[in-house]
Amino acid sequence: YNKSRTYMAFVIGDGDNVGYLKGQHFDWMNERLQKCLEKPSPRGCFPLVWTQSPQGLHLAPDLMRWYYNQALKTKNDYFVLPPSGDLYSYPAMMNEADLKRFVEDTERDCLL
Repeated sequence: YNKSRTYMAFVIGDGDNVGYLKGQHFDWMNERLQKCLEKPSPRGCFPLVWTQSPQGLHLAPDLMRWYYNQALKTKNDYFVLPPSGDLYSYPAMMNEADLKRFVEDTERDCLL
């Protein structure tokens, strides 16, 4: 990190939709890996940040492992929680107890 520079990240969104793990994002990751390996550069692939639901770790652990293994191959793919946090939800519509649990679960997910 150099504080005199400006950094920018390209983020692939919609990762809070776990259906995308097997669909569109899966296809995009395969395409990206193919292009990165076909035309390698000294700097590697340009960096990408993918949003991914932490629920994927419970619902499809093998698929999540596949994503992380692909990221190791490109050396420039990273994963973050989606803006929705622990799961796709509408926090403004939650009662106080559910909101508290949602926040606690999202905080736990940040440690993963």
